[in-house]
Amino acid sequence: MSHNELEDDSINFDEDEIMEEEVSLKHKR
Repeated sequence: MSHNELEDDSINFDEDEIMEEEVSLKHKR
């Protein structure tokens, strides 16, 4: 169970990172 939670956290972190990148790209425009 702990392993799954870690995986979920990693996936969420990646998604957050992608969202931040998209937001910064929009701000640069």
